[in-house]
Amino acid sequence: MLMKWYSAKLVFAIEKESGKPVTEVEEKILLIEAFERSEALEKARMRGVELQEEVASNSGNSLYWRFVQVVALDELGKLESGIEIACCIREMDSAQQTLAYYEYLGNQLAASCYN
Repeated sequence: MLMKWYSAKLVFAIEKESGKPVTEVEEKILLIEAFERSEALEKARMRGVELQEEVASNSGNSLYWRFVQVVALDELGKLESGIEIACCIREMDSAQQTLAYYEYLGNQLAASCYN
């Protein structure tokens, strides 16, 4: 069996301070190599956890990128694994509602991979 290439869209919540509402999310699209869709999803989730990080902002406060969910997974042709190919940061009116939507998309994706 040959390995296939997938693009995976991962969503991260950008938390400015502990306990404060999330006002931004970042979407990253990564390349994942796997034998099948369910394996690609698991690899994308593991990479999401690895990419969580805390950084200092320009004002000296900490920002934390928290992995939320894999929300899309598409099979591609032959490419190189693990390269970020797109990124998007969005301002949100209702962070909790938006994060709940991303959780829903991720759960739907998981259900389709394992059924």
